[in-house]
Amino acid sequence: DEFLHSSLLTDRIIDWYGEQWHTLIDVFDVVHTDYYLSDDEEYTFERSVGEEPLRLIASVLSEDQHYSRIVTAEYTMANPLLLSIWPLEPTELETNSQWQKSHYTDGRPAAGVLSTNGLWWRYTTDESNMNRGRAAAISRLLLCEDLLVRPVSFSTLDLNDASEGSVENTIENNPACQSCHATLDPLASSLFGFWWLELYSAIEHSQYHPEREFLGTEYLGTEMSYFGSPMQGFSDIGGYIAADSRFYTCAVKTVARALWKRSIQTEDNQTLHAIWKQFASSNFSSHELIRAVTDSSEYRAGHLSDDATLLEKARHRDLRMMSADLIATAIHDLTGYQWTLDGFDLLRSDEHGYRTLIGGVDGLEIYAPLTKPSVSWALASKRYIQQAAAHVVHEDLEGL
Repeated sequence: DEFLHSSLLTDRIIDWYGEQWHTLIDVFDVVHTDYYLSDDEEYTFERSVGEEPLRLIASVLSEDQHYSRIVTAEYTMANPLLLSIWPLEPTELETNSQWQKSHYTDGRPAAGVLSTNGLWWRYTTDESNMNRGRAAAISRLLLCEDLLVRPVSFSTLDLNDASEGSVENTIENNPACQSCHATLDPLASSLFGFWWLELYSAIEHSQYHPEREFLGTEYLGTEMSYFGSPMQGFSDIGGYIAADSRFYTCAVKTVARALWKRSIQTEDNQTLHAIWKQFASSNFSSHELIRAVTDSSEYRAGHLSDDATLLEKARHRDLRMMSADLIATAIHDLTGYQWTLDGFDLLRSDEHGYRTLIGGVDGLEIYAPLTKPSVSWALASKRYIQQAAAHVVHEDLEGL
């Protein structure tokens, strides 16, 4: 109960979803200099872009809004930097918070995280992919349906047909391809308002393009639909997801995975169903979801007996690795020290820091956090703690 009303809840939710949504990357197609920002602002720029969709999720969960608001909210979250470079206006004129509720002014429909630049900067597309990767990301992140792991046989493909348009023709006509593309392409067709004609243009990336919304029908040769249900436009997508039962079972898996610090297994189905029932009975209260997961025996597992099986030890992990973000928060709370260099937080970046070395996720090549201590973790932790200890001694001596 105390945690659910703590100021730390927002940071923890950003950490949970950041590890699984992979938006906190160090490199985007558009960089800080494209907006004439100084090198001192590079870290703030990259972190702000990646945090935008996560901040919206954290806003919904920390305020105990209905979980569906993640995909139906008419606002996003923005800080002064994002407000200065994107078509955004704060919803409230005055606020004491660095991040505040804001709305886009470029005509994009309101669909929660699906309307954020930060999400689509991470999940980009090109002329051959045509938003299919984005549609797959929606399915994986919000419905826990990963189309890339579906068992598909390509034995019937004619790989020798290299004629013009053969790829698109094969996608349209081959049953193996259609097992995914029949649902993927109509969903991708609804995302062309975020279609960029130039991949590295700051103007293209910053703005929504309403005039391009119906290009998918032409490019993909299919009408917009959500798993077979026709859509009139991108504005329908949030409502369809909010009405999809998979969205709420996926929410249970996402939060459980984050707090249990392991992957979800078939043996967890009974526990997950019990959590879902508590979640559903509360009318999908975000706080009740977190409460239900922390009430589970998997989360509360203490010392395991010597006769515990390997399966029990895997399911009931009594020792869990702290995330890179949680380590940074804990050390800062204890010592006041933050490990930075040239404006970069070294525990929250990779190009200039040590996030992956200390067990974190970079979102591009490493997709899951460390589950057991490693040599690089031991070395990075040792150096970090030495720096923090030196800081404490220096501060104490100055106070004498």
